[in-house]
Amino acid sequence: MSEELQIIITNWAQKQAADFYKQFGFIYTGEEFMDAGILHQAMYQQLNNKI
Repeated sequence: MSEELQIIITNWAQKQAADFYKQFGFIYTGEEFMDAGILHQAMYQQLNNKI
């Protein structure tokens, strides 16, 4: 019997680095936000593996 394992990786990327993460499959989610005076973008990546 095969089951699917779902893993979601979250990332709060500095806006200037968001395109770097996007090239590895991260997806933008939500609104941009400020943290420590730096603009950030929440991102996530979903991984699915059969176990």
